[in-house]
Amino acid sequence: MALAQKSSLSSTATENGHIAASTLSHNPSNGVSSKDDIRIVDNGDEKMSLEVDPAGTSDNSNNNDDQDPMSLPFSHFTKLQKVLVVALTAYCGILGPFSSSSYFPAIQTMAKDLNVSLSTINSTVSVFLYAMAVFPLFWTNAAERYGRRYVYIISMIVYMAGCIGCALSKNIAAMLASRVIQSMGSSSAMGVGAGTIADVFEREQRGTAMGFFFMGALLGPPLAPIIGGAVAEHLGWRAIFWMLTIMAGVACIGVTLFLPETHRRIVAKKHKIRPVNIPPVPKWRNNNPINTLLLARNPVIMAIIFHNSMIFGCYIAVSNSNTFVMQSVYKLSQSTTGITYLGMGMGCLLGSVLGGRLVDILLSRERKKLAKRNIEAGGNPDAVIKVPAEIRIRYLWTGAVVFIS
Repeated sequence: MALAQKSSLSSTATENGHIAASTLSHNPSNGVSSKDDIRIVDNGDEKMSLEVDPAGTSDNSNNNDDQDPMSLPFSHFTKLQKVLVVALTAYCGILGPFSSSSYFPAIQTMAKDLNVSLSTINSTVSVFLYAMAVFPLFWTNAAERYGRRYVYIISMIVYMAGCIGCALSKNIAAMLASRVIQSMGSSSAMGVGAGTIADVFEREQRGTAMGFFFMGALLGPPLAPIIGGAVAEHLGWRAIFWMLTIMAGVACIGVTLFLPETHRRIVAKKHKIRPVNIPPVPKWRNNNPINTLLLARNPVIMAIIFHNSMIFGCYIAVSNSNTFVMQSVYKLSQSTTGITYLGMGMGCLLGSVLGGRLVDILLSRERKKLAKRNIEAGGNPDAVIKVPAEIRIRYLWTGAVVFIS
């Protein structure tokens, strides 16, 4: 039923996404760029209707000396800078999921040291995940107003403070409070990271970059118990949080020294880039994080939320229960219990990289199809083709089938 609902929403979104191409032309009167939208409407017949915005059909002969804004590069960053952006955002993105499960093999030891029940110590995982669901709303709004780089630096400092608090906690109350602070800091990359990738990479290149970014987030839960179990067995469970503190320090230093500001509105003030995906400065009255939740009214966004929540919900449920089963039923040690998460890690690695590359290939194929339709409809052969983002939803079923299998 869930797959049927997802498929229905996907087809509805695809039917409504007929914008196939857009170009940018110049207004002779003032030289200001104006958008020339070409819409190709497929009515299911052999003939296709073409709609052209009259505002974009003016004569451009008087502005041949002006550079067409659409001919500018999408981003001014070099390949090395793009690699650094992906690597740093992926590293920051791994910290949150890594922190949520790094002490799974040591949960029973922590419960004894803090003199609480196993269910109470498991609440530290729940609190962390709840906070991680809320705080990205605030980080993303701050990033849209002040830029991404400062948000990364501040959030990593907050995350480091939370890790130190967890390492020094003497009771469950202090541990819960520190876990909230830890989640507050680490959650920024989950929201801001995707925006950072979108700032730097065009849509047809974004899938691969997003695959590497999410590879960090997806590798966190399976790799963390392996490393955390070995650390806890030899140095104690508090050493896990000191290890996370060091990781936070490395992230803070790396972002401060090597991560440039990528927000397109800020970059466009200093460099000539293609004038797309450049939002205005949000007004204070519109800078309400709660308004972001209203996006869920869009059926396309709701379909993605439903799909991801089901998969990640099952993923976290299996991860949380795995420690108890392996140690209580199979009597495995902490380090050996961590190794049992290796299978999930390999699956996440392959799925993230291959899935991102597959998205790029599919979008490139859709772009060629839309370009062909544009020419057949008598459109401008030099038009800049924009592939509707909703097309990617068509292929969500493949991951769902693999997950269920």
